[in-house]
Order: sequence, then structure tokens, then C-alpha cells
Amino acid sequence: MLEQWVNYLKEETGKPKFIFNTLVNLDETIQKAAAEKKARVNPKINAIYVDSLSASRASLLHKYKELFTEAETTWNTLKSNPETKNTETLPDAELEAFRSALQSDKGPFRIPENIEQAYSSETQQQLASWKAELKQINDSAPEPLQYAMGVTESDVNNMQVCIRGNHINLGPEVPRQFLSIVEGPEQKPLGDEQSGRLELAKWLTKPDHPLTSRVMANRIWRWHMGTGIVRTVDNFGLTGETPTHPELLDWLAVTFIEKGWSIKEMHRLIMNSSTYQMSSEYSPEYYELDPENKLYWRMNRQRLEAEAIRDAILAIAGTLDRTQVETTLKYKSFEYVNSTGGAGSVSYDWEYRSVYLPIIRSALFEMFQAYDFPDPSYMQGDRESTMLAPQSLFLMNSDFMEKQTAAMAKRLLEEAPDAPEDRIEQAYQLIFGRKPELTEMENSLAFLYQYETEVVKAIPEQESRALHVWKGLCRVLLSSNEFIFID
Repeated sequence: MLEQWVNYLKEETGKPKFIFNTLVNLDETIQKAAAEKKARVNPKINAIYVDSLSASRASLLHKYKELFTEAETTWNTLKSNPETKNTETLPDAELEAFRSALQSDKGPFRIPENIEQAYSSETQQQLASWKAELKQINDSAPEPLQYAMGVTESDVNNMQVCIRGNHINLGPEVPRQFLSIVEGPEQKPLGDEQSGRLELAKWLTKPDHPLTSRVMANRIWRWHMGTGIVRTVDNFGLTGETPTHPELLDWLAVTFIEKGWSIKEMHRLIMNSSTYQMSSEYSPEYYELDPENKLYWRMNRQRLEAEAIRDAILAIAGTLDRTQVETTLKYKSFEYVNSTGGAGSVSYDWEYRSVYLPIIRSALFEMFQAYDFPDPSYMQGDRESTMLAPQSLFLMNSDFMEKQTAAMAKRLLEEAPDAPEDRIEQAYQLIFGRKPELTEMENSLAFLYQYETEVVKAIPEQESRALHVWKGLCRVLLSSNEFIFID
């Protein structure tokens, strides 16, 4: 950058329109005055002269700063305006000179060519490593889909009322318009040129819509708290429940709009609240007043969802594959699966994140079925959270748990080979995020000793027996409520 400035000044200094001529001439005057200081009759008078010139330089530099700022601001304003975005220069020629010096490809502020050659060898090596890593990420990224679901307009017609929902027993024709209970009776039916899809989308997302922001804010709240302010999250009608905190719901809805409909901002807002940060500690006094916790006197204890349980187990076992994949379903579009059309079965034996697993209505993954995955056949705004025997049986006997507990046991034996206490401590850190208490350490050691005593005859080889025993402890810890539930 210094060499670039030196070359720029050599080329431009002295030219009539060079914006730094004034500064260069003043600097030369100051240097000359300082050099002649001793030659003058009264050096004190000369010192005052030099100080005066230096003050002028400071004032001049401040003016340069103001002009550079004005040039950049004016340029950005022009470029942000659709009518002037194609402008190549500023209308003010003097101001354009400052903008050109600041932004021109030939100006002193440009990024030098071959800038990497100026880096140290260590920096160049680190940069090369990052570039190779970035290339690997880009090369492994899934190909973008070449098609997407969409709708097209056909003949625009009004529909007839289906009496009692029977499409054969048709009633009077109803003009296409919005819900009268929300929009009111005084509204004009849609014209014959549009089906109404675009108008419906605009109607739903207009800022003063009374439901859209409230429904979304309520769902975000339910996601974090376990229950919505309106507990029937997909039913705000007369048959749904009334909000437990209507003023809070109104405030969240208005805030959601004010923050630009940003879901991320709502996550941040709710998670920083004292309500979200409360513990799930039980209180007999509060329970008697509010047994359903509608007033949020504590955090609701929540069970992990099916996808979170699976991904957490893979991460703990050290087998989670974080690769981004396009799909794990190897069938063409509209091709039948699960042997219903002779195409074969669906495999769930992947170690990618659960979001990449196929969701087939006729062949849902058994773990998802056990842990209340929503039925993919219809919309479901609120997941159930049951406690059933198949859930425990899956953690005890499934092929998935057999494979993952073996991987976790191997990980413990490799990463903490010295003492069983170290392995137990690491297991607790991986699964619960904490160290074991003294009684837990003693119980774990006793379990390992007793288990090994029971299987010593069946598995005489010491290494295989150790893997089997530690696999048993991993299964016990992963089946515990502390792992499955969030307090």
C-alpha cells in the first residue's frame, strides 16, 4: 500500500486537478519554514509561524475528511436510487475528483494486485490451507434442485358450496373473496382475471392483518416453551382455546412486525427473556394454583424430539456425518417405494443428520414413529409428546442403538484408556454435559464390575468383553430421563 501511494503521488503531484496539491504545497512550506528556523533573526517568531502553518494543516486535513465523506455519501445515494443507479460520475466535478481518488481502480485506496505475494510465508501457507478447505466444501455441496413445486393459473371460476362436504350435493355458487369473519362483510369479490392466489398471499402478509403475525409469534413461542400462549396453535377460532396472556401475544405480534418479520430476532427476544430462562423446578404451592402451568411459573419439562434424539446420539457416539447431501432417497420422482410399486425398500441406515432422512408416509422410520414424529399425511401444528413402552424398547433393543453404543464404547476406550473413572467422567460429559457425582461414579463402577463378572465366561477375550461391558453402560446412560428430557 505504501509503494502504491508513493507511485500515485509521483504520477499525480503537480497536475492542475490533483486534489492533494494544496496539502503537498502546504507541507513543503512547513518543512521549509522549519528548516529556516535557525537562520532567522528571532527563532521565537519563526516558531509561531511554523505552529500556525501546522494548525492550518490540521484544519485542511479535517476538510479533506469531510469532502471524502460527502463524495462517498452522495455516490451511495445515487446508486441506491433506481433512476440514477447507472450513473458513472458525480454531477459535481470537484466532488467527483474526491470520489474518483477514493474509489477509482487507479486510485491510492485500491486493493493492490497480487496482494498475497506481500504476505509472510506463514500467512500464505494458512491462506492456501483455507482455500483448499473451502474448495473441498464447495465440491461436496449438493447440487441445487432443478425443479420446484409450483402452481399455474387455469380457468378462473367460482366454486359452489358442498353441502355437508359432499362434492356431489352442491349448493349455491360463492364469489371468491376473503374470510368475512376476518375481513368483514363489506368487501368486493375478486375479478374474473385472477384466481385469487396472489391476492390471498398479499392479504395474508399485509402489516395490519390481525392473524398472520399473531399465529407466527404464537408458534415461535410454543417451539421454545412447549406450549403456545394460544395452546391450540393451529386453531384461533371459536373452538380453539383463548390466549392465556393476550396482551403478551399482542406485544409479540407487533414486535414481530416491527423487527421486519424476522424469526431470528424473535428467537433472540424470547430466549433472552426471564420466562425462557426459568428452571423446571416443581413448587407445590404454585402447582395448586396453576397445575397446567398456564401462567408459566416454571419452564415446562420437554422431551427431545425424534430428530434431536437421533442426532444427539450420533454426535455423542462420534459417528455423525455432517456432510450436506441432496437426498438419501435413490428413487426417481413419482416412483413408488417400499415395494408398493416393485421399486424396493427405503433405507434409513445413514449417519447424516436427520433432516436428510427420507420421509415416506407408508414407511416412516421406526424411531420417528416411536417418538411422535408428525404424521406426514396431514398438517400438524403441535407435536404430541407421549411416554410409551416402544420408546424404551427402541433404546434397549434396536439395531440403531446397538451400532451407536458400540461406537461410543470404542470412543471411550480409545480416548480415555488409562482408568475407568476417566471413561465414566467423559461419558457423563458427552451425554449430560456435566461431571458425575460421587454416588453416580460409584454406581457406574459397580455396574461395570458386576456386568463383567456376568459375561466373563461368555466372552473370554478381554478386549471384546471390555467393549461389550462399556457398551452396556453407554446404553444405560443414553436411556436415562436426563438425556431424553430437557429441564
